[in-house]
Amino acid sequence: GIEPKANRSRYDFANKVADKYGYTVGDFSTGVEMRDKDNNTALVYQDKGYHYLEVYNYHKNKNALFDLLVGLGDNIDPKEIDKAVAEHMKDGVPKWRDISSGRVEVSGDTTENNSIQLLITGVWGSGE
Repeated sequence: GIEPKANRSRYDFANKVADKYGYTVGDFSTGVEMRDKDNNTALVYQDKGYHYLEVYNYHKNKNALFDLLVGLGDNIDPKEIDKAVAEHMKDGVPKWRDISSGRVEVSGDTTENNSIQLLITGVWGSGE
């Protein structure tokens, strides 16, 4: 087969994040995966009618996550997502939390180098 062009995704917002943070990107059927310079997965984004994101090592990769959220263009406030993640880190309970653009469900482990999953719904679609 033809080798895909390095570091290009069909998602323009993913290319911008990858370029800024030095990630490699690779598309799959419903989304895109980004890996850091050590080939560790940093972020996974999927469009399932709602936004589904996996963030590996949240504290290390959260700024890239915030840029990706802004790039989605759905008025998702990164500060609100960070607050929801902080609340999850305290109580460890996966649950829906209200944000100004809709709702976010934060789940995942609460250790220092944690992996967090986010389901974000809002006016652009439904995931509930």
